Amino acid sequence: MADPVFQNDDPRVKTGSDSSTIPATLLQNELVNVFRDVGQSVDNRRIPRLLASRDEARAIMNVVPWRSSLQAIDFEANRAVVVGNALERYRIVHFATHALADEKRPESSGIVLSLVDQRGRPQEGFLRLDDIYGLRLSANLVVLSACQTGLGKDVQGEGLIGLTRGFMYAGARGLWRLYGKSMTKPRPN
Repeated sequence: MADPVFQNDDPRVKTGSDSSTIPATLLQNELVNVFRDVGQSVDNRRIPRLLASRDEARAIMNVVPWRSSLQAIDFEANRAVVVGNALERYRIVHFATHALADEKRPESSGIVLSLVDQRGRPQEGFLRLDDIYGLRLSANLVVLSACQTGLGKDVQGEGLIGLTRGFMYAGARGLWRLYGKSMTKPRPN
């Protein structure tokens, strides 16, 4: 999952709509608030594209055996693919997109996937923490290549609530978080 489409004026959109940004109903109510809560600003309600995530996905695809993988970039990097259990048969699952861990409201944490379809129409594209808990994964490894992926809220009696725990609960045996060039392993629960 890499290089999702966040705005309907993105050059990858075939037929754009009149508005240059996603309608406020999608971003204003949830994503903008989550970005704010984790200390990230969203200028003019625009989520910046991560151009290097496409190169990252292509580099990975160049080393995996043909027909043993699913590459979901652009519009295919969407929430429906993930929650539709398309990932449950893969041993390695890699997300290269924005991820947000909201320590104030952990339930608002998640991964940002394509927010518009090929015609620029808004679609649900935020993979929330409760969506992640509901996944059925048999992955040996989930890679989160984004900022804010390893954070979470330490709840007394529950431990760390965040993206790492969500993927482990969903069945992942291991998780790597990549921030730029550094890699970290999660601490055991």
